Amino acid sequence: MKTRQLTLLVFVFAMSLGVATMAFAEGYPWRDHSRPFDFRFGNHFDMHQQSKLLGNGELQGFQYIEFTGAFTPTGQPIAMHGQATVGWIMHGIPGEARLVALGMHHPTWLVEPADLPRQPGYVHFHWVGGPLSPGDIGKTFQGFFLRHTARETFFFPHHGTLVTPGVDLNFAPNIVTSWP
Repeated sequence: MKTRQLTLLVFVFAMSLGVATMAFAEGYPWRDHSRPFDFRFGNHFDMHQQSKLLGNGELQGFQYIEFTGAFTPTGQPIAMHGQATVGWIMHGIPGEARLVALGMHHPTWLVEPADLPRQPGYVHFHWVGGPLSPGDIGKTFQGFFLRHTARETFFFPHHGTLVTPGVDLNFAPNIVTSWP
């Protein structure tokens, strides 16, 4: 009986790995933050991301886009934030940053150099909590340093960049380590 239980356990584990691998390779359908991707930032970012907290406190998930049907003059499809297609696979490392400026699309965050993730690609910080206001400048917020890995090529006007497969170092860099 123990052999059968162990075989079943190994099968279930292998299937869960296969499903997770397939989800990350193929993209994960928008399911309105249903389990297991039920983490919420508590702000506008939740309208186009689904992620889950891992056991080590890090974040894994997806940022979604919608293709507009239009193309750049050189033939790349144009996409915007949406819920139709996984544009990026997202990984987050928890941290904190001080809000120093509100931008048109993304706020600027001040981070001590020693507090930055050592792995390359974590160029964006996103806070956890409600909308920001000018009264929040100078306050420290908890959030995640995010690394985005693009799945395909598309032009993303929100950032004004051509996105190509791989780690996206141009994904809205909004972290500074010194402020005048």
